[in-house]
Amino acid sequence: MSYTGILSLKDICHYGKRCTATEKITKKLSTGQSKTVVQCKKYIIQKDKVSEEMIYYIGKQKQIILKDPIPLKELYPTIKHVYDQNGVLIGRRKNGVLRCTAKGMGRLIS
Repeated sequence: MSYTGILSLKDICHYGKRCTATEKITKKLSTGQSKTVVQCKKYIIQKDKVSEEMIYYIGKQKQIILKDPIPLKELYPTIKHVYDQNGVLIGRRKNGVLRCTAKGMGRLIS
């Protein structure tokens, strides 16, 4: 097997702990026009599923809520960054392809 540098679903499930994904949302303005906004959401990877992480504050205390898990395969086309368990960036999407950065646990990917 030759080294391609592309992160597959299997690699993300094995080495990944967190990821970020982009989502395009169309908002209506008060003037009646619509505007497309790109949002970046954080996800936690659990085997072959991902849960969206929502953070809010009660007073000065940080609260974290995990939404219902969705299949990683469904989210894969929109993943922007993948992080390992130590928080090191192991994958980044550039020019439409999710590539390995060869840092952290990403060094083990072939």
